[in-house]
Amino acid sequence: MAWVTAALSGQDYLQPSAHQRWDSQWYLSIAEHGYESYRCIERYSWFPDVWCGNTAWFPGYPMAIRLVSALGPTPELAGIIVSEASLLGVMLVVWQLLGTQLNRNSGPAMALAAVFPGSIYFHSVFPVSLCLLGLALVVLGIRRESWLIAGIGAFVAFATHFVGVIGVIGVVVSLAFGWRGRPWPGRLWRVAAAAGLGSLAYPWMLWLMHADTGSWTIYWQHQADYGNTGLHNPLEQLERFWSLSFAQWHPIAAGDPWLVVHSVDAQHLQLVVNLIFAILVAGTLGWRLWRRDLPAWEAAAALIALGALAVPVISGAWSAWYRHDALMLVALPVLRLPRWAWAVLIAACTVQAMLLGAMWFSGALI
Repeated sequence: MAWVTAALSGQDYLQPSAHQRWDSQWYLSIAEHGYESYRCIERYSWFPDVWCGNTAWFPGYPMAIRLVSALGPTPELAGIIVSEASLLGVMLVVWQLLGTQLNRNSGPAMALAAVFPGSIYFHSVFPVSLCLLGLALVVLGIRRESWLIAGIGAFVAFATHFVGVIGVIGVVVSLAFGWRGRPWPGRLWRVAAAAGLGSLAYPWMLWLMHADTGSWTIYWQHQADYGNTGLHNPLEQLERFWSLSFAQWHPIAAGDPWLVVHSVDAQHLQLVVNLIFAILVAGTLGWRLWRRDLPAWEAAAALIALGALAVPVISGAWSAWYRHDALMLVALPVLRLPRWAWAVLIAACTVQAMLLGAMWFSGALI
């Protein structure tokens, strides 16, 4: 589907450049040269006196690119390899969570995973699929009551992006309803060990930035300059997102392919689709809690997915809302829908994935 979308958008999907946009350059620069920070006005006289550089991005994905590129591929190709390998890992973990049995829910759930809203970022030089893999491992670890799997997953998610902190939070919250196969002392230390392992991603990030820039606080200084610190009103953030016109980054031209022309402002439909999916997850969570047939790991998956919806708009990452919400895929094993509902959802998400993909390939998405 991604390849067809690229072809209909006038792009060659097999070219590494087709998988890079905007923030891709920062992840690649960290992978190649490490962290760098400077006052913008020192290099660009016309720019405001704020922090510039690549210290607003977490190190998990760039370090994975560095490891893969050490084997021979260029950093650009290594970024694609990491993203695609992570996506394959996500699919395998989700299939495990679905019970590895083809049935009326597992088949449609896997189909929906392939065309999930925002899935174009699973194939790009962005850390979305790696972060999603970490969150999926958190859920798998809770299901198997393995603090090591849950802890590794939380570390991967949190090391990859700030939104990945929901993996650590998910582990901590699972203490209230999960790990029932363990007595309380064992339950407590396993959750503490998993959460502690996941939390190590934060000091690791600070240490890497300090080693390269000499500052322990440069990440937060960089974020503060762009208004991404503190708590934000989510309704105001969503309104800000809704009013943003992405056409300013790719004004429609006469020679644009049909799909690109009709994908203008597809981020609005993305918001609608994401909210519908969140409502389905929340509704299923409430219904199955009422029926008392919700396993602990499914509760954790649902809460992590809803956290993926909430954290970007609360933290101020309003311009990347559609990107982070792709992490809600972790809740697919929770859904129980009739066949017609699965069919409608898969069809709608396929159309939306192609529209958002066309925005990506035209350069309109940020």
